Amino acid sequence: STLAGTAISSDSPSRAAEELPKAFDGRVNTAWVSSCFNCPAGVGYIGQRYEAAVLVRCVTLRQSEDADYRASAVRLERWSEGSWKSVGSFVGLYGGLLQLSPAWGR
Repeated sequence: STLAGTAISSDSPSRAAEELPKAFDGRVNTAWVSSCFNCPAGVGYIGQRYEAAVLVRCVTLRQSEDADYRASAVRLERWSEGSWKSVGSFVGLYGGLLQLSPAWGR
């Protein structure tokens, strides 16, 4: 099932208000594109914030087929005890629809 949290990103508040909903609208013809292009790892991010702890077993990521508009690696993180903790890292990613599980990224 799909969890409904509050979307967060590295975008400025004004850009996020317009662009961020595209990441989680379930439509294949819309997309969130980071304002950060060719940035160092960890600078551009997108995610969801929840009021209570949730168990995430799988993340679906739909990426562009165009290599200029997709990440080749992503890191899944969680907020714990005042800092971000890595749950899994995924490298060698391609375009299309990807199912990412923390157990696979270890």
